[in-house]
Amino acid sequence: MNNESGEGVSVSPADFPQAPPSGPVTAKVPLSRFYDVKVRITAELGRLQMPLGELMELGPGA
Repeated sequence: MNNESGEGVSVSPADFPQAPPSGPVTAKVPLSRFYDVKVRITAELGRLQMPLGELMELGPGA
């Protein structure tokens, strides 16, 4: 590779230090803070879609 003046340019891969391993992130916020958050969850099994509440009501052989 040459630069604008025609001189060769030396290229080498970057050498980055190894990142230290990180442990699991623990939340210090109580889960009760999220109890009033409403989330709609649906499950798709094959080609059938039904709300999670209906899925939870299914019994054996359904």
